[in-house]
Amino acid sequence: MPLKLCGPPSTQPDRDKAMPTRAPRPLPNPPPQRPKIIGLFSLSGAGTTFLVNQLKKEIGEDEFAFYDANQALEGVCPGGLLAYNPLDFDQGQQYRDVTINAFQEECAKKDVMGVVVRYLTLWDEDNQCVSLAPSADVKAHTHILYLELPFAQYSHNSEHSLEKSSQDEVEQAKLKDWDCWQKRDISYLRRFCHRYDITFTVLTPHLGTVPKVSSLIKDLQVFSQAHNRRAAKEQLMRIMETPRAEFVETVLLFDADGTLSPQDSEYLLWCQVPCQLMPVGLENIPSKATLSHISSSYKDYLQTVLLHEEVFDDQTFADVCQEVAAAIKMYPDMLALLRQAIETPHTLPIIVTGGPRLVWEIVLKRVGLFETVHVIGSGRHKDHAMMTPEVKGLLVALLQGKWNADVWAFGSNLVDAVMFLKADKSVFVTDSETWLIDDTGPVWKEHLQETCPQLQDVLLSTNSTMAPQYQPQKMHLLGKSLVNKIFSRRLRIFYITRDKPSTILMSFEPECSPTYPIWRSAHHEIGALLANRFLKDNLVDENPLSDDNYMFPRNLTILAATPGSMPMALGIHNEYFGANFLTPDTLTDLGNDGSDILTATRVLVLVKSVIINESFLMDLLKKYSVAIESLVKVVIVAGVIRSSLMTNTKLARLFGQRPNVNFVTLHFTDDSGSPDDAPELENV
Repeated sequence: MPLKLCGPPSTQPDRDKAMPTRAPRPLPNPPPQRPKIIGLFSLSGAGTTFLVNQLKKEIGEDEFAFYDANQALEGVCPGGLLAYNPLDFDQGQQYRDVTINAFQEECAKKDVMGVVVRYLTLWDEDNQCVSLAPSADVKAHTHILYLELPFAQYSHNSEHSLEKSSQDEVEQAKLKDWDCWQKRDISYLRRFCHRYDITFTVLTPHLGTVPKVSSLIKDLQVFSQAHNRRAAKEQLMRIMETPRAEFVETVLLFDADGTLSPQDSEYLLWCQVPCQLMPVGLENIPSKATLSHISSSYKDYLQTVLLHEEVFDDQTFADVCQEVAAAIKMYPDMLALLRQAIETPHTLPIIVTGGPRLVWEIVLKRVGLFETVHVIGSGRHKDHAMMTPEVKGLLVALLQGKWNADVWAFGSNLVDAVMFLKADKSVFVTDSETWLIDDTGPVWKEHLQETCPQLQDVLLSTNSTMAPQYQPQKMHLLGKSLVNKIFSRRLRIFYITRDKPSTILMSFEPECSPTYPIWRSAHHEIGALLANRFLKDNLVDENPLSDDNYMFPRNLTILAATPGSMPMALGIHNEYFGANFLTPDTLTDLGNDGSDILTATRVLVLVKSVIINESFLMDLLKKYSVAIESLVKVVIVAGVIRSSLMTNTKLARLFGQRPNVNFVTLHFTDDSGSPDDAPELENV
């Protein structure tokens, strides 16, 4: 129905009538998202019509709309294609616009994916191009599939096949022309799609079957950056739901290529492809070098996966990955690091690779770590999760936020920059042979080191004079200091027993109570016991060469956090003659004399009899975080600490980032020994 055009409304108010108050206009609806349109290209007569008819039966037309561009042009152009073909570009543009716009509107309205049958070029008998689809029409697609048939089959599909007796030479010439036309189409489309950020795949014979094409189209329907993020989250969720992950404090995230080994698995994979079988029109094969940019997009990684599908069938891909895995030689230090991470209960290693996931699963099987080290990555379109720079950063944030884990990131290239910046600690791996050849690092590395102060640089080698490969090694090249940092517990907790705490520890007695003297004496003795058992070893100067003795009495302050903590704090103070002692008022009134003492304090012993929830310590961090960091050492002493507070909680994560804080307790109890329904405990 033609649109009725109206003139603009008058801007002159009606002075004879009162101006009514207008109701607020509703916010306009956002424009509909551009629908996904797959262009199904081929040479005329190559079988696209047959394929589309089969696809309609296989995947139906509820979520997909099928469309033939030539039939649509024939319907809108008076005189059909015979009248359309002689038209010049500008004359034919209006008909092309009408057809493609109508189809896009239909797909957007029905919220379906469109599949358009198109032909890039039409050729005559003299090997001359009769017409070429305008670039504007090609750019209208979000994905392009090109149906390829081996040219030997063309004679069987051609309507102009010659008689058997006279067709040999003529047929061979025609087949060569056909093959030439097809290669030109593919080469042009591949370069065009790369330039305009359109994913492109050739439906080679193993990929051109109806089940394979329908599976690919269904995946392209849902593939997006949001879908990729969800897929990566789901894989991480499955890993973090395993029994081993329940009490993990530290997660080690490893990039694979260039980090666990100096080799590039993606590059090695393409080295297995003979030159004559390389994709036509492909300018650069995917590798760590081509995908190692911070600007590498989701579509870059998706295109790499689609290239795998185009070149390798499932069995060939598996066989090639076996060959690539055999060529991977891991750094001995990184192999030893993975082994120790598995043997350490509070650490969990995860490999996040932008390369073929299957390669690294095979490598892990070879070294006996497949069952214990998880790999997140892709390689085939059914794998879904592609490790883009953004997704690596997302996984770091999830581990920190949802599971309160400290994250160490190990990488070797700019593609790992987002992961480096978000992680708590980062390790940049450089191959020694590369370093000897390129003695100056790339400019981006200098910028990364400036913006990422937690980044540590290590130089590794696969040719070090160590024991044979794939045997447990000491991490000589990583260095003892770095390894100790990686595997140190997030919180240092010193305790005597994990038995159920006695009632006297979990209670509070007012001074008027007849049992108050017994309660006070017990807490006093516990304070003295902890001071002698742990604190005196905990508070010594860890640097024997230092001339600065921060254990001089006036540098040490013992602070009772609550009134109920006073007896225990006094028991500790009796063991440190000359040390400062502050009452709970100091924390509530920073203007009193205790403030000056705290300012001069270098070692603080904070005493709170019972710690069963995180509210007190979280408030402490919120108010006095700067003061805590400025102290040489802080020891938090309690009679009872609930163990679950010190594992996968935000409290444990925040305190774990402060190496100057330790915890000392008599009872390190499980949840059953410290119920939440005892509000008086927080007065202790």
